[in-house]
Amino acid sequence: MEEGKKKMIMIGLIVVCIAAAIIITVATQRDGGDGGLNTIKPGTAVVWIQCKSPNCGEVWQMDKRDYYEYIEKYRAGFVVPGIPCPKCGEKEGYKVEKCPKCGTVFEPQTSGYSDKCPNCGYSAMEELRKKARGD
Repeated sequence: MEEGKKKMIMIGLIVVCIAAAIIITVATQRDGGDGGLNTIKPGTAVVWIQCKSPNCGEVWQMDKRDYYEYIEKYRAGFVVPGIPCPKCGEKEGYKVEKCPKCGTVFEPQTSGYSDKCPNCGYSAMEELRKKARGD
């Protein structure tokens, strides 16, 4: 192929790639560019928080949107900041899971189903997947 044609094809490909990148960026930023925070309506969901202070251990609910706003505001890189505990005031509150079957509060699992209860073995994610497979 002629050198001039190769150059024109390369320029054309670069222009198409840049245009695609712009379109993808605009399409994914429609929610205000806050990582989807606007998709969480206040008061529609909660997360469970537990104080990890050795002398406390308080467990409480927090509005899901408020939780993620706090995390975005105070996060340092990949480090998730502690939430101030309403009982002891320490910034030692971290997200936990609470089993809907037996009420056990536990830290999310790092393997398998993150919401699998260490007490009774129930996992809502596992149940949804079984249902989707027709088990």
